[in-house]
Amino acid sequence: MNDKDKVISGLEHCSEDGCQGCPYETDCNMADGFSDLAKDALELINYQDQHIEAFLEDQEEKIKPVLSDRQYEDRPLHYVRYAFCPSCHQTLSWLYNRKYCGFCGQAVKWND
Repeated sequence: MNDKDKVISGLEHCSEDGCQGCPYETDCNMADGFSDLAKDALELINYQDQHIEAFLEDQEEKIKPVLSDRQYEDRPLHYVRYAFCPSCHQTLSWLYNRKYCGFCGQAVKWND
């Protein structure tokens, strides 16, 4: 159980059924007055988890593949990779624009 799971489990025990089975049972100094605090903290953690998951799903939908992924030999044995932004059609360099367009901020994915 990682630290986050341990804390959530401890908060669930403190807010519901006391300290029986709590991972913090040996070190617990909480009295019954803290059960509202434990409930509020648990609600906050769950709220944040839901919003982080929704944000990540939203970001995955916004990533677009680059247009016309190409390479050319800049000098002997030195290749440069470039493509075009799918939104603003500006030239992107793989060296500088690996994740985002430097002009419009569009999230991009290079062909592997």
